[in-house]
Amino acid sequence: CWTCRLRHKKCDAALPICGACTTLEIDCDYDTDRPDWMDNGDRQKQRAQRVKAQIKQIAKRRRGIAQVERILEDLSNSHTSPIQPQEPQEPQSAGFLYRNGNASLEPILRSVPGFPSPNEQPTQLDASVRPPAEPSRQDLRLDSATPRSEYDIAFIMAYLDYVFPSIFPFYKPSILDGGRSWVLVLATKNNSFFRSIINLSVYFFYIVPVSPDLAYKTCIEKLWKGLQTQVASALSTIQRDLITINRQGVGGSLLDSVYLMGNIVQYLSFEIAIRSGKWIIHLKAASDLFEQILRLHGKANGKISFRTVLSKLQPSRTEPELDDLNADQSLFKFFSSILLVNDVLASTSLGQSPRLTAYYSELDGGDKPPILRSEDVLGCQPWVLLVVADIAALGAWKKEAYKRGELKPADIFSRAATIENRIHVGVQSLDEMNASLGVESAPNLQTYLRHLNFPYDLGSSIRKATDDITRIWAYAAHTYLLVVTQGWDLSDHRIRRNTKNSMHLFQEILSPCWLRCLVWPFCVSGCVAIGDERQAFRNIGGSMQALKAFGTVQDALRIMETVWSNDQIDPKSWDIGACLTSLGYGVLLV
Repeated sequence: CWTCRLRHKKCDAALPICGACTTLEIDCDYDTDRPDWMDNGDRQKQRAQRVKAQIKQIAKRRRGIAQVERILEDLSNSHTSPIQPQEPQEPQSAGFLYRNGNASLEPILRSVPGFPSPNEQPTQLDASVRPPAEPSRQDLRLDSATPRSEYDIAFIMAYLDYVFPSIFPFYKPSILDGGRSWVLVLATKNNSFFRSIINLSVYFFYIVPVSPDLAYKTCIEKLWKGLQTQVASALSTIQRDLITINRQGVGGSLLDSVYLMGNIVQYLSFEIAIRSGKWIIHLKAASDLFEQILRLHGKANGKISFRTVLSKLQPSRTEPELDDLNADQSLFKFFSSILLVNDVLASTSLGQSPRLTAYYSELDGGDKPPILRSEDVLGCQPWVLLVVADIAALGAWKKEAYKRGELKPADIFSRAATIENRIHVGVQSLDEMNASLGVESAPNLQTYLRHLNFPYDLGSSIRKATDDITRIWAYAAHTYLLVVTQGWDLSDHRIRRNTKNSMHLFQEILSPCWLRCLVWPFCVSGCVAIGDERQAFRNIGGSMQALKAFGTVQDALRIMETVWSNDQIDPKSWDIGACLTSLGYGVLLV
């Protein structure tokens, strides 16, 4: 690769990332043409200096991640033994942010139209934002009298008005449920959450400029420097909060633990937005906290209940009313929903059974209304996510049984038939719901706002989009199941039908924000595309315009191109998990 040539190091020429660059977690350049910076002059020297600086930054970042891992390990044992708090390290520079597990923000932002490549190295944090040696409770909860500046409030409102609706276009709770007020409440009283809001907002406006005039170029250079500082500060704050919780124990403070879990999930959302390859540690941290919160605060009559945790977050009530939640309950519901969705999709990339299956019942509710709503996060009905989780578990079981020499085809097809039937029943229920979609309910706020051309549609178009999105997920899940059970057979008529049906529905999805909720089925369906279908998937990805760079759509497109160009696929061993790791690292497609 050109990076090894630049460093005068031996390269093993492994694709898509060579061994040396993988070990150092740096950019690996395999361009066919000689890069412009390889000029045996000043540009080459500058590039070499940048790579050296990147190696140092990533080494420093590794130490910071190791610090978080040590704290998490202590935290997971804190309910059984006392833990001594550890001194936090100095905050990391922006070098701890990377793409593909091996780069800083610069190569990501370079793909943004009109974005200027900064010549300066990322700015180190000054002493004023370094974490204190002794973390305090105020790191997690600000004093209620602490005011936010007008500048801070402007960022919070920009997040609420533009960024949050773009990331979660289907999260539209009724004003009777408090709407999105919990986001405002949390942003005003929690420093970690506020910093993550700034990170997401700044990066969002990198991608989607507020104004196309020349002032944008100057503004974005300033935002670049500010983002480096804010991201480093956000990670150091999470480390500091982990130490605080570690010292007092998850059992010692429910609310602080809930805030920390939400902050980690929010930070994970930022890493997904910038396409960071190292999402696993944040997902693991949030999952550890989630399980401990339920284990230590959710027991009632010998059983673990999500409702019990909600009750304790509103101690003035003995029984939580799901249509009358306070801000703390709403944030726990919301981030728990995100966490369970991420857990499902992570299992498809990691090739293992989902970790949090014991809590998936909170998504479907059974005979009762579900407490957690996948529709709010993805616009997708929960049954199809549970199907994807079961297929991931089936795939992991199949591999383990094969290793042990105990694989029996009859067992695979028996379990697969049950899952396939659930898919058919689910799709049939969507057909029945579509038949009644045109029935108007009694006049209410939604119909009134629709007459006023209110910009946030709360009515039938959202319902129709949710049904279509669920159907797209169902087609991709069926394809996933067929690949798990029968191997990589692109000629299978059912895979071809699923792909064709998905393409048709993708073209019906008008909003780029809605397409962002379909990255996983978009990638799965695209990987099995053939012939002219491949260009159609390229066009669908391109229709997202600037928002394509905000999240994992670009990774999905790169995965498709990598799979399409691979002429050495073994149909017996290749599967969707292999597709999702074909870039050299696992991708969380949310």
